[in-house]
Amino acid sequence: MIQLFTAIAQLVYGTHWQAGISGDLCVSERTIRRWSAGTDRIPPGVWNELRERLFNRRVEVDRMYDRLSGLLSDEPCSLQPTPNTLPHAELEGVYFSMTRPDGKVIHVLARREIFDDLGFGRAEALRCYRELSQSFYRAASVKFDLREFDDGQGIILEASDFIPAGGNVRQRQETST
Repeated sequence: MIQLFTAIAQLVYGTHWQAGISGDLCVSERTIRRWSAGTDRIPPGVWNELRERLFNRRVEVDRMYDRLSGLLSDEPCSLQPTPNTLPHAELEGVYFSMTRPDGKVIHVLARREIFDDLGFGRAEALRCYRELSQSFYRAASVKFDLREFDDGQGIILEASDFIPAGGNVRQRQETST
């Protein structure tokens, strides 16, 4: 039982699992050490809490797996660029439109942090968008497929939603100058 407790706690909380579980369960680290040493019995409620945290971690891992699989997929995107529309850059990032499978248009915002991470300044955001448009389309489609959007706001792409096709853009930019 102690080995199971320790294994679950390490999986959920990592290397500093005693501090993590202590904070989450609102018990002292000393109590956690007694549980893991077997000198005190682990209360049944703690097992329920650990099960809940494992479930939440599994949901997180599954979602990230689905996101990464979608970003790396060779399958056609579920969203298509909307014909006769142009992207435009604003302070928040680049806005563009995609057409959903049902024919409705959905607006997408690629936040400025994506362009910053790729080594492009605000003035170069549209050039970056054009160079990597297929990656932006893919990222928007993945968020759409995962239902991570709001019909009113549209899709908002963060840096964690995006993988540039063709490797590291900053590296390409440095070698081309």
